[in-house]
Amino acid sequence: MLTDWIAHFITKRCYLVLVKSRQMDEKEKKERLKLQKRFGEHLIKLRKAEDITPAELARRCFMERSNIARLETGRTNPSLFVLKKLAAGLGVEMDELLQGFR
Repeated sequence: MLTDWIAHFITKRCYLVLVKSRQMDEKEKKERLKLQKRFGEHLIKLRKAEDITPAELARRCFMERSNIARLETGRTNPSLFVLKKLAAGLGVEMDELLQGFR
């Protein structure tokens, strides 16, 4: 009887932890997507300020045009290495690339 109660308690506790972690994952996912979208909009603004096309930015960064498209639409999260390449392609420092991004 006591072992059944303990098993039930542990099962219920594990289920609640799983549900709560899944909710956190969804919340974090939405926040990450919103952040990626804002970065993409900022990247477009910087690119247009330089008066260059996405293809020209890709060429300057030694990247594929499709990668630039994914960044600008917020479908991908840039790594530090990609941020460095973008800054070089836009002719700005990395801190300038991220400064206006909020």
